[in-house]
Amino acid sequence: MWELSLNVRNGEQLLLVVVIPVAIFLAATTTNFLPTLADSPVTALATVLTVSVLASAFTSVAISTAFERRSGALLYMSTTPLGKSDVVLAKVIATLFTVMLSCGAVFIAALATSFGSITSMALMLPLTLIILIGGAVAGASWALTLASTLRAEGVLALANAIFVVAILFGGVLIPLDQLPDIWASIAQYLLPGALTMALTSVLVNEAIDISASVTVLIWAIVGTIVASKSFRWI
Repeated sequence: MWELSLNVRNGEQLLLVVVIPVAIFLAATTTNFLPTLADSPVTALATVLTVSVLASAFTSVAISTAFERRSGALLYMSTTPLGKSDVVLAKVIATLFTVMLSCGAVFIAALATSFGSITSMALMLPLTLIILIGGAVAGASWALTLASTLRAEGVLALANAIFVVAILFGGVLIPLDQLPDIWASIAQYLLPGALTMALTSVLVNEAIDISASVTVLIWAIVGTIVASKSFRWI
């Protein structure tokens, strides 16, 4: 609860995890800012949900954890009975709540602007939730790994850079089939591309993309193991 309350009280974090994804969805569905998404609110929803996960589970967690290390907050936690695995687990659980807040805001925006289209895929919401949880765990675990590797300023720069590159060239805002073939063949196995493909398949095609879903799961499992091993207090 402490981790969650910190995220909710932080205005910059709320901007990143709520305002930006909602703004992207509204821009995608009400303007020609993103032509590939303008005619399909459900496709836009799948795409922006990926943005929400990357923003709230990766970028936000990496930056906040890195500055907690620099300020000594994590060192203070090392004096408690909590072990590294416990802290990683606590941060991942708090991140899941933050992701649900972010995605919930996007869903509300989708319902407000495209009610008929969005409610038509309501039966697929349980599968959507499972994929979002997998993506959130993957994003948070790799964020904690990054936060334990570099200085806070380096994490700030790199996490933001990864976020921008991921949504622009990772098969998120620009579909994989519009990227160069060589890069598209790689991007589909990276977390942003796989998560977008999995969500798009469920929400748009009402089918499970086994390859993309397994890819997200692998990123989550491997990331959790790596984060538990590499997490540092200072």
